[in-house]
Amino acid sequence: MEIKCSNFNETIDYNSYRTLNYNFNKATSVAFGFAFKGDREQENTDFQYTQENRIYEQFMHQFKIFRIELMLRGRLEQRWINEEESFFTQRARAFLSAQIPVWTNKEFTKGFYVAAQNEVFLNIENQDKVNESLFDQNRTFISTGYRWNKSVDTEIGYMYWHQPEMQETYNRHVIQLQVTTNF
Repeated sequence: MEIKCSNFNETIDYNSYRTLNYNFNKATSVAFGFAFKGDREQENTDFQYTQENRIYEQFMHQFKIFRIELMLRGRLEQRWINEEESFFTQRARAFLSAQIPVWTNKEFTKGFYVAAQNEVFLNIENQDKVNESLFDQNRTFISTGYRWNKSVDTEIGYMYWHQPEMQETYNRHVIQLQVTTNF
């Protein structure tokens, strides 16, 4: 579950995810999931509410080059969006991330690191219903973090989020604090 607020509560996003994963080995997995997304935006004194139900299929592969941890993820999403009217669209996502040890122990089970990631979103069906373009959005993220043990990381970073819409293009600047667990 994830709740995001921006512009002093003018926009509130609620996300809920349910996923079934299958691990082929320690490095490669597939997932099938369902996500619900609810957005509330305030324009002047009116509130606009949008909800989305999403089914997705995902392939993920993690690997190392020297001590750098890399992750590749591909995802296909079937999206049912309800704004003023309901419509269906499909989107593909490609994600690449790297965690680079800076000041850690030899095994990289504890210590400081820097990270970078990028994710590109493409509308592959019913582009006219979303932003009339194959390109949906791009999210670039850089951060620094601390690995407490092999299962828990804490990270703070900056995300540049570029998203063209039908009427205008949004360029968001996001500061993000996250705790990642892997038990």
